[in-house]
Amino acid sequence: MGALSHEIFATKDMVASFSPMGNWVDKTAVRAFGVNYVNTTGRTIDVAIRLGQAFAGAASYFAYVDGICVGLATTQNPVGIAAYFRVPVGSTYKFVVNGAYGFNAPPETGWAEA
Repeated sequence: MGALSHEIFATKDMVASFSPMGNWVDKTAVRAFGVNYVNTTGRTIDVAIRLGQAFAGAASYFAYVDGICVGLATTQNPVGIAAYFRVPVGSTYKFVVNGAYGFNAPPETGWAEA
């Protein structure tokens, strides 16, 4: 028998199905760490945040929805992280970075919502 070959791919429609509305929007330029935002979209939203690994020192990361910590990570240098959380209609949400960068965004940061 010959070697097996598997090709794994995802169509745009398949990837879009992972979010409630299927359309990710880059919010990097209009979001800041440590700031409360309100979901006024009329639907549950997904939030995805990517932080680069080009920094030195330990840091902690916290995702909050309605004042409740729904996700956290602590890192040592150097490491990047990705955070994902859902926000119900009318809820407040924020992402807090403590440590190496304080409330400032480390390099290679991205914030998307769908």
